[in-house]
Amino acid sequence: MSTYTPRYAGIRWKIVYGRYDGIQRFAVAELQRIIQSYVPYVVEVIAARDYQPQGEENCLVLGTAADNPLVKRCIDQGWIKAPVKAESFAYRCDDSFLPPSKRMAVIAGADAKGVLNGVADFGACVVSRQCVALTATSRHLAINNFRNCAYEAAPVIDNRGIWTWGYVIYDYRAFIDNMARLKMNMLTVWNDCAPLNLREVVDYAHSRGIRLVCGYHWGWGVSGLSLASRADCEKVRDEAIANYEQQYLPCGVDGMYFQTLTEHPNTMEDGKTTAALVCDWVNLIGRALLERHPGLYIQFGLHATSILDHYPDLLPLDPRIAIVWEDAGTMPYSYVPALGHPADSHYSKHGLGNFEDTITHSKKIAAFRGKTEFGLCPKGYSNLDWTFEFEHHGPFLLGERSSRFLQRRAEEKRQWNHFINEAWPSCTEAQARFYREIRQCAPGPVTSIALVEDGLFEAGIPFSVALFAETVWNPDRRVDELTQISLCHYYQGI
Repeated sequence: MSTYTPRYAGIRWKIVYGRYDGIQRFAVAELQRIIQSYVPYVVEVIAARDYQPQGEENCLVLGTAADNPLVKRCIDQGWIKAPVKAESFAYRCDDSFLPPSKRMAVIAGADAKGVLNGVADFGACVVSRQCVALTATSRHLAINNFRNCAYEAAPVIDNRGIWTWGYVIYDYRAFIDNMARLKMNMLTVWNDCAPLNLREVVDYAHSRGIRLVCGYHWGWGVSGLSLASRADCEKVRDEAIANYEQQYLPCGVDGMYFQTLTEHPNTMEDGKTTAALVCDWVNLIGRALLERHPGLYIQFGLHATSILDHYPDLLPLDPRIAIVWEDAGTMPYSYVPALGHPADSHYSKHGLGNFEDTITHSKKIAAFRGKTEFGLCPKGYSNLDWTFEFEHHGPFLLGERSSRFLQRRAEEKRQWNHFINEAWPSCTEAQARFYREIRQCAPGPVTSIALVEDGLFEAGIPFSVALFAETVWNPDRRVDELTQISLCHYYQGI
C-alpha cells in the first residue's frame, strides 16, 4: 500500500466488478466513465475477489451472481432481487451492509448483457436524474449522496435495434457503443457487398451484446425479374446462396436479412396476389439456404404496400423465416412521425390512413403466423437523401471515417434531426400504446429495428432514437417518464 497522503480527503467511490472480459469489460468501463465524470479523484476499479472494505468509502458493485460473490451475497440476503429473464437487471442504492463502508450501489444482471443494460439504465435513470449540478464541487457532492432506490427491469420487446445501410455508418465503434447505451441488442446492416472489415465489426458488436444481421437482395432493386417466373426465382436462389456462403458465412454474422420484389403498390400479378407469389418465391430460396445451413436466422423485409389485406396468403411461409414489416400505415411506419396520411395517399385508399387503422392492422399481422417471430422496421428518425447520397458500392471499409468528417456531417444533418425531434412528442403516447398492444397480441417473439441511417447516431444519441429505445424496452412507463429519460444527459454524453 502507498504511504502518501491523498490530496482528496473526502469519501470516495470504488467499483467492484465480477468479470472484466467480453460484454462485461464494456460494462465496467462504462460505469467507470459515468462515475469518473463527476469526481476529482481517480476512481479505483477492483476485482471482487480482491476487495476488502477500507473504511470511509462508497462501493459500486456490478456483475452476475455467478461471477461476483458480492452480488450473490446481496441476492442471498434479500438485499436485492435476483434478475432472471435474459438481459434483465436489478439495481439498488442504500446504506452498505459491508461496514465500515458507507453507501453501496449494486447492479446485478441475469447475464453479461443484463449487467451492461443495468449500468446503462443506472446512468440514465439514477445518475442523470440525481446528479444534475452547476459546478464541479456540487457535482461530486451530489454523487456522494445518491438517494435510496431499488429498480428491476426486463425487456418487453425481445429484439430491439437499428436498420441501416452500412456505408452511412461512419464510426462503427461509436455507433455500436451508443446502441449498447440504449440497451439495444440487434443491428441489421444492408450493403451491396460485404465490407472488408465485417469480421471486426461483428466481433465488436458481440462485445457489446449486439447481434449483427447482414442484408442483401433476393431480387430487390434488380430490373427485369418477375415473381411469377420460376426461372427468375432459381437464378436469385443460386445468387443468394453463393452470396451468403462466400461473403457472410466466413465473418460469423448472426443472421441474414433480405428484401425482394415487394416495394411497389401492385397487390396482384398474373392473376395471383403478390403475397402468394412472394411466399412461393421466398420459400424456394429460403428452404434451399436452410437445407445447407440449418439454424440460420433469416429476416424477410416485406413492404406492406403490395400486400395489404392479402397477408393471409403468407401463411404457407416457412416459419423459420421471420417477416420484418415496412410501410404498413402511419406511425410507427411513416418516414416522418405522423398519426395520419393525406386522403389521397396509397395508405388512406386502402384503409391504413390513420393510427387506429394502422394499429388494428398491425395486431392482425402480428398474430396470424402464431408463435413465429413478428418484426417491423419503424421509421421517423433519420433516412437517406436518395437523390444525392444514395449509391451502390463495391468493397469498402465500414465505419472508418475521420472525426472531422463526422463533425461536418453532423452539422449538415442538424436541421433535419431538429425537425424530427420536435415532431415526436405528439406521437409518444401512440408509440408506447402500439408496442404495448403488439406485445399483448403477438404469441411469439417481437422484433423492432428502427430505420436510423445517416443521422450521425455515432456523433450523439438523438432524442427521437432514445425515445424509441426506451419505449421498446418498456412501453408501460408513463409518457412523461419516457420523455425525461430520453432527454437525460447520460445519452448526450456525460
